[in-house]
Amino acid sequence: MDELIVVYLIATIVYILLAFIPASIAEGKGKSKGAWWFYGFMLFPIALIHSLLLKDERAEQEKKTQDVLLHAPDALLKYKFLLEEGLITQEQYDEKQ
Repeated sequence: MDELIVVYLIATIVYILLAFIPASIAEGKGKSKGAWWFYGFMLFPIALIHSLLLKDERAEQEKKTQDVLLHAPDALLKYKFLLEEGLITQEQYDEKQ
């Protein structure tokens, strides 16, 4: 009886540790580690496959930020030109900053 309890205890510890695999993969892609750990604990094989198939949200967010940064100086220069030419007011220019 005591041996069976030890086997169950070891199996539970191993399963708890295995749940960190999909959690770590998902965290690297911008997801919640705690939620994915629970998901991995409850449905390890499915969570592992799911975490591997996730899109990398951090990379997408970084790309969007880079796009904005590349185009923002041009837009600010255009608004500055419009302000200097008197085509927009100072308040409109301040809104765009």
